[in-house]
Amino acid sequence: LNRLKDNLETELEALSNAGVPVVKSTVKVCPIPVFDKTGQVVDSHLGLEINSDYIFGIPIEYYRPETEEERHKVIEEINLTFSGVESYMLDRTQKQIAPLSDIYGAHQYMYGSPEVGGEPKVTLIDTDPYYMKPTPANFLMALDSLATSRAYIIRTMNNS
Repeated sequence: LNRLKDNLETELEALSNAGVPVVKSTVKVCPIPVFDKTGQVVDSHLGLEINSDYIFGIPIEYYRPETEEERHKVIEEINLTFSGVESYMLDRTQKQIAPLSDIYGAHQYMYGSPEVGGEPKVTLIDTDPYYMKPTPANFLMALDSLATSRAYIIRTMNNS
């Protein structure tokens, strides 16, 4: 579990270094309670606990800019963020390091801030440790999924 914890922290840092705004998360190995049908704790086992900052905002797929200027700003952020994910995927595939596998859909991103009234931005909020094999086929599938998500978000914003 410690290796999984370290690996997740490494991948989140790699995403951030690639220009992807990632929600601040802490990961630790700790006892995870096991509950019975009545809600009573009956046992525990070691697992990963991932705590992330709360983002005050809206899922990016439902965000509708109020002005044309705001629309252009958010679309630019989306393009930069998704280009960062592409760079992250390419780096991981070239280095044969298993990348995170569930960060390519629109529902993994929010537009908001960890502070009430803070400057909103597009932020990756899905920090679960799901990985994929770093194969060329998976890389192409991830790029396709990312392109589809990007096009969907931008089309939706432009039609609002």
